[in-house]
Amino acid sequence: YSDFCQIQDAYTQVLRSQMQHDKLPLALIALIDKQPIGLGAIRPTCIPRKGVVPWSDEHPEAQPWFAVFVAAAYQKKGVGTKLVTAAMHYAQQQFGFDRVYAVPEDAELEALYIR
Repeated sequence: YSDFCQIQDAYTQVLRSQMQHDKLPLALIALIDKQPIGLGAIRPTCIPRKGVVPWSDEHPEAQPWFAVFVAAAYQKKGVGTKLVTAAMHYAQQQFGFDRVYAVPEDAELEALYIR
């Protein structure tokens, strides 16, 4: 959005009003100097992706779903690994999940998830 600065405060207030820590969906946000550089999101259901996620066509509600995003300037610096680790730990501790699924978009994400 080219004029994001004009709506940033209003948008921030909306996001703050939706913050939660004890139910899904939720996101863990990586910050440097109070600026977001990455996000690890956990959803209660997977995003159906026909032919890619085996269980999604028949049972999208069956498993929790995870995604990670890191700003380009901070990739390959351990931020993604820390977000994945923190999100997995949080999902286990807060919700009792014994596993969380993710489908990597490329080989780099696949390597991150495998680690």
